[in-house]
Amino acid sequence: MFDQGYTNPLGFEEASQGKSPVDVQEEIFKKKSRERYEYCLKMASIFKSKQGKEVLSVWRENTIESSSFSPTLAQQVGLDAANAHAYAREGQNAFVRDIESCIEIARTCKTLDQFTAAINQLGTVNKI
Repeated sequence: MFDQGYTNPLGFEEASQGKSPVDVQEEIFKKKSRERYEYCLKMASIFKSKQGKEVLSVWRENTIESSSFSPTLAQQVGLDAANAHAYAREGQNAFVRDIESCIEIARTCKTLDQFTAAINQLGTVNKI
């Protein structure tokens, strides 16, 4: 029915094969949680070294700790261009925040179970 590139993010085929939607949702949550936790461990490992900490510090200084919007730029090239620049800068900020978040997750969650419990405690997962 679908081409080779099709992915099944919502698990509809599994649900039609006898699994309940709740079971499918739970499986997907576990898989995505494991992937995110492993990603965070890798990211924390990369930035654990002295050089990694220095790079992250410079990235933070050049992104999060600096202004995203420039009134001077708005005067020079127009408000639309300045807004576009600000949106791009916020993307850079989000990238650095994601790295910092991963480092914090790796520091505080020593197991996948602790990670999934923390996510559930935040209330980001709605159980049916």
